[in-house]
Amino acid sequence: MKKLLFILMALPLLAATMVSCSDDDKDVPEVNIGITYSGATDVDGTLYTVQGDTISIDSVYCTPAEGTKPAMINDVAYVLDGRPLGISPVPPFSISLDTEGFPVGRHVLTLQMTVLQEGKSVGTAWMPVPIAVVDTITDIPSGATPGGSATFTGKATTSNCRHATPVPTEPR
Repeated sequence: MKKLLFILMALPLLAATMVSCSDDDKDVPEVNIGITYSGATDVDGTLYTVQGDTISIDSVYCTPAEGTKPAMINDVAYVLDGRPLGISPVPPFSISLDTEGFPVGRHVLTLQMTVLQEGKSVGTAWMPVPIAVVDTITDIPSGATPGGSATFTGKATTSNCRHATPVPTEPR
């Protein structure tokens, strides 16, 4: 009976060693994450929108880094200023945000997704998308093309640890 109890107590330790993540950077997926959006204007990497308008992330996609094998993403979770909004599990991973209740100012929409790449460990990527909500369209800085739809490619942080610490989600 004591042997059985000892084995049952040792099982969690064995399981803990099986779920640890690799620290080998060669196992981390190498991808670029991009989004297509509408209802906002890109000014120097920040998406500007007028309070009360709807900003939409129409699609989220990944492209493998040059010289690497095919990759894909799955289950995109959206977090606004540290508060979860939801998960979009089906491509094109879209979401629409009505900015009526958003305070005027800077916000961060963080996209968290599972990244799968041939020959690599399963990874997690975080991509912060800076958003600025303004009172009127005249508050959007000059030098930008208002409205329309475009592609925005940001810096994604990837990790092959499911429990890794994401990039900051609070506005700066």
